[in-house]
Amino acid sequence: MNTQEKKIFAPVSVAYETNYSGTLQIGWNNFLPNRNTFLETITDADSKETETVPGTSTESKDDWKTNPLKRAIILNAGEWRLSTRRAYATVADSFSEFLGDLSPAMATTEIVHNFIVWLLEREASKNKLNKYRNELHTLYDKAIGFDLLEDNPVPKVKTKKLKRRSKHYFDDEQIAAFKSIEIQKQVWLGIQLLYYCYIRPKEQRFLKISAIDFGRSTIEIHGEDSKNDRTARVRIPRQLMEQLQFLKDFPSHYYVFGRNKKPGKVQVGHNWLNYEHTKLLKQLNITGNYSVYSWKHTGVVKAVKAGINIKELQLQLRHHSLDMVNEYLKDLGIYDSDELLNAFPTL
Repeated sequence: MNTQEKKIFAPVSVAYETNYSGTLQIGWNNFLPNRNTFLETITDADSKETETVPGTSTESKDDWKTNPLKRAIILNAGEWRLSTRRAYATVADSFSEFLGDLSPAMATTEIVHNFIVWLLEREASKNKLNKYRNELHTLYDKAIGFDLLEDNPVPKVKTKKLKRRSKHYFDDEQIAAFKSIEIQKQVWLGIQLLYYCYIRPKEQRFLKISAIDFGRSTIEIHGEDSKNDRTARVRIPRQLMEQLQFLKDFPSHYYVFGRNKKPGKVQVGHNWLNYEHTKLLKQLNITGNYSVYSWKHTGVVKAVKAGINIKELQLQLRHHSLDMVNEYLKDLGIYDSDELLNAFPTL
């Protein structure tokens, strides 16, 4: 399927009032099969989904009221992004599973050390052990700040900054492989927004048609949805602009990406694009350090090799400095220039 044939059908997103207490009263239980974890409940609350959560029980519905660490996450929800809340909720779930019936308020430093050993026995990496310990330390600090606990039994450890791996981008052969298979139209739209406009999956979930200026060929990304918390506009290259024209047929308050595979009132779920793209990678048997973000990296590589000015690239990437762009390009290996291989002066 060539690019022209992939007429994009954009999905939908909806913003409801976040009501954690109401959603959390649905309940979760981390110990029984087919029960929702605290992580899943946090995600459901943020996604504003109104479906019944499976496996609820009156036994566990007030867990968030009695567990001070989970309550601290709820009370601090306004300060943390969803991804941050999910990370802390995962730690809280794991610690609760380890403690069993013991309350986090009764945990001692020795118990925390035993928790780390318990994680190690489950083949947790060194980085994961340090991450869990420090996030658990932060959770206890938050709970103390909210007067839910008095003491923090978790010692914090210094962590070394991880060396970043090179970002992988798709080569021409891999791109051709993607274009040769049938791809759901809204998935292909998501890929193109990453490739042309560098709009991240989370930003795409909350993207409304009203954010698209068809006259000026720009898209506005709102600060509350952006990684850097800044509102900014990006340009829409003509190849993508042609395929966005169908959005004019829908109300401007509709979300671009929705559950009915077309613009509408209800947005797609968290991690939707990553999930769909992972299926495509498996279908094409593409292995290695590739993800849906590889399309952003691919777009940057193509732009640089096409000679697009680095300042223009900075604005499109929404990086606050050229140093950030240079560091990003270095991670991509863009400075592995063909000119060094083929045009270096002979000694």
